Amino acid sequence: MFNLTPTVRILLFINIGVFLLATQLGLGWLALYPVGSQSFQPWQFLTYMFMHGGLGHIFGNMFGLISFGPLLEQRWGPQRFLTFWLICGIGAGILYSGVRFYELNKMNEARLAFQQEPSGVAFADFFRDNAPEARGFEVVAAALQRNPDDAGLIASANETIDAIFSRSFNSPMVGASGRCSVFCSPSPICSPIRSSCFCSFLFLSRPNTLSLCMASMSFMRASSGCRATMWRTSLTWVEY
Repeated sequence: MFNLTPTVRILLFINIGVFLLATQLGLGWLALYPVGSQSFQPWQFLTYMFMHGGLGHIFGNMFGLISFGPLLEQRWGPQRFLTFWLICGIGAGILYSGVRFYELNKMNEARLAFQQEPSGVAFADFFRDNAPEARGFEVVAAALQRNPDDAGLIASANETIDAIFSRSFNSPMVGASGRCSVFCSPSPICSPIRSSCFCSFLFLSRPNTLSLCMASMSFMRASSGCRATMWRTSLTWVEY
């Protein structure tokens, strides 16, 4: 059913092997931790690509790899295909880390601001900005508004905020893609362009819930006369 090319086959075996080892040994140190975390290491920009969060995660990624990877490797060759794959994965990790670094800095500023001037409003704002999915913080915020000098309540609120920041600061990302969809659409165009290659990355993030990275590459090769075939490949990552 699938005509696997050499590079795709090797990537498939490595991903499956690492997934099986991770289920037995953990291997959490291979995941990508936020920059500044004690668990962060530079080589995680490479190793995180082979980590997956579950059967559904790895199945979706590997299905996309074996479905469309061979087409690209046959057209580009092993070296160019592997280069593209690495650029997309490492680039996604770098972009994710940059946005995450900014988010965590903003979270830490809000945490320190609450410590200096604790209030129900500041407590509620922290959760709305950094943990919108949380429930029940409104009760604590209302209690702080009514009793702004309650030392026990303030200490408990500080512990809660510190725990949220610590959890976020030490939560890794796994897999270059949470869901991977690859679209190859050949279409005839008229262009005198010989060979050109365009690669771009788009990264969007929503705090604690979603990181989205899109890498797109367009390859145009002129053939006889004024006809060329344009191959456009788009890889989209959504990490939950």
